[in-house]
Parts: sequence; structure tokens; C-alpha cells
Amino acid sequence: MTASEARQRRVVIVGAGFGGLSCARILARQPGYAVTVIDRNPYQVFSPLLYQVATAGLPEDDIAYPVRAAIPGATFCRGDVVRIRPDAKTVRLGDGTVLPWDDLVLAVGSTGTTFGVPGVAENALQMKTIPARGHRRRGAHGCRAVGRRSRAPAGDAPRVPVDL
Repeated sequence: MTASEARQRRVVIVGAGFGGLSCARILARQPGYAVTVIDRNPYQVFSPLLYQVATAGLPEDDIAYPVRAAIPGATFCRGDVVRIRPDAKTVRLGDGTVLPWDDLVLAVGSTGTTFGVPGVAENALQMKTIPARGHRRRGAHGCRAVGRRSRAPAGDAPRVPVDL
């Protein structure tokens, strides 16, 4: 066996949601792959049940679990991707860490949709994260008046520079 045959293919997966973890689980079981998952949170959330946590129907532990436990055989790296360099095949994190890759998977999640219903975007309280759930719970249980909330337009989401 030559050195090149012994070298594992480095796969970096950005995002530890349903898509990222599914990909990581499959690849981590395959011989010849070294899988690294990057996410800003050390936990994965089953977001369809966030509303039950927000209304105190379930504890947070029932819908969030550690990413490291979800992907045996893979490496987890907590951080925010700030630059992708396809020419050098590297990803740089906010703390300066640079990770090389042979294959890059971007599984950074989704945004909620309003299906074009007028007024929903301006007035809906979408829950996609545990911190968002906490904000909603404090508002509901603290008996504060919930008025119109401002939202940043979807086009204002942070962008990661990609050097082409």
C-alpha cells in the first residue's frame, strides 16, 4: 500500500443540523474518510419541538443533544466559518483556525417561509434556535405585551467570503 492510498480523504462539513449530521454519520462509517463537522453550537436541535419547550411542555434536554455524541467517528469543531478558499481547499474559522479539505459540504440550514401570506413575516415569531425559544418563553410567561417585532430582511444575513 502506498502513502497516497493510506491517506484518508478529508471531508469538512459546515453545519450540524439534520443535513450535516446525516452526511457525517454516513461518511464517518466509511473507510477512507476523515470527517470534521463545524458548527457554532455544540448541540443539535430538533426544531419541530421548539414550540413545546417554549411553552414549558418539554425540557430543553429532550430536543437538544451534543453534536459529538451524534457523530461517532467524526471530529467536531466549534466555530464560525469566516472564509472559504476553494483554490487552497481551506476553511478559516473566526478564531483563526484553518482547516484543509478534500471535499467540502455546506449544510448550513434553512430559513422559515411565510408562503407569501401578507403580514406573516412582520408579525410571526419563528423559532429555529434554543435562544429564540427562550426569548419567546420569557415574553409569554413574563406577561409582557408582545407587539410588532422588527426583523432583518433575509438579504441582510451575514455572508461568508468565498475566494474564487
